[in-house]
Amino acid sequence: MEGKRGSECLLKSVSNIDFNPVFIFNNINLVKIGGYAAYMTPFVWMFIKTYEKLRSYLVANKEISSLIQMEYSAFEEATVPINTFVLKNVPNGSNGTYIKLSAFKGGMNVQRDKVLEAIANPDIDYLYRTNQANFKKIPGSPIAYWVSNQLLHDFLVGIPLKNISPAQRGLTTGNNNLFIHDWWEVLFNHVDVSRSWRKNQTSKKKWFPYNKGGKNHKWFGNRELIVNYYNSGQEIAEFGKINKNSFGFQGKDYYFHSGITWSALTSASNTFRYSPQGSIFDSNKGPMLFSNDDSTIFSLLGFLNSKVTTLITKVLNPTLSLQNGDMDKLPIKKEIFDQNIEHVVRINVLLAQSDWNEYENSWDFKVHPLLLHIADDNLSIWYYSVVLTNRGAKNVPIFRLWGVK
Repeated sequence: MEGKRGSECLLKSVSNIDFNPVFIFNNINLVKIGGYAAYMTPFVWMFIKTYEKLRSYLVANKEISSLIQMEYSAFEEATVPINTFVLKNVPNGSNGTYIKLSAFKGGMNVQRDKVLEAIANPDIDYLYRTNQANFKKIPGSPIAYWVSNQLLHDFLVGIPLKNISPAQRGLTTGNNNLFIHDWWEVLFNHVDVSRSWRKNQTSKKKWFPYNKGGKNHKWFGNRELIVNYYNSGQEIAEFGKINKNSFGFQGKDYYFHSGITWSALTSASNTFRYSPQGSIFDSNKGPMLFSNDDSTIFSLLGFLNSKVTTLITKVLNPTLSLQNGDMDKLPIKKEIFDQNIEHVVRINVLLAQSDWNEYENSWDFKVHPLLLHIADDNLSIWYYSVVLTNRGAKNVPIFRLWGVK
């Protein structure tokens, strides 16, 4: 039995090892000097932090002769994005050839045709030639072969975002179904939506606003979730200890501070929002940025919601999940800290906040915008012609209680 348990433990530990970088490293070193080896792998090795040591080693010691980055559904059998590449067992000595097919949909036939077009016409706009030494100029050495010389320069002279406003991870509840709800699922007088970080950390209220990603809203929004943080997370801690669930209060010093939040997981471009003081934030899907200076927050928000940031984040990590480590690497130029930029961003936030509050999923909702343009004597006509036709005449007594005749 002991031998069986030992084997199970060994298999479990082995199953947690990613053999992809191990295979690439050993395979290219088995090739004779000057020889070539070809691979087809998931393309995550090109970008994510887990493979940073492999990338740095290959860039410094081997030559990426050619690489084709395919789109997500290039192979029907593959549910992950694929790339194919050729390594030469020599230090880098010449420019590599790269073909970017990630924008072309249509499966393997389209991918094949595009490669043939690139071979026939080397001036085509999705074929690149670059020296892999450029990859070392970008934090994390991603295989970002399409990056312009200007952007490479920005990485060299820009200030990493982590030096200004490092990305923070927040709360891990251990059981989101139990501890996180929409605000309308509980009695609203049990929700503290006016919390200030300056207040004492204890509160008689049980529920607090919670940032956890959500739909692509720019500037403001996605303020629907609440979290049970009664007595500074007492119930989360007790439940986690009893049930041996993973929980944690990362970033606790930043709870209830104003800042910038975003949806870390998205298939579209990332969108960034201002979060006023009073919210707690998630450890994974709703991270945040903070600063002691509101001017810095609004200036950064303008930069983050720009097309420039969309371009840079696709360089640092073109996968579906934008990690805190990717955010920390964004190159910030001092020119963004401008009063005019800050002023425009503040207006954008106010407009987005006004728009958010015009719908009933906002706890600050007062009246539907259509009602603002209806005279009082026509209000009952609107209710009967629009609302009642949708909800049924059985609701008439309810409207009468509201003073609608």
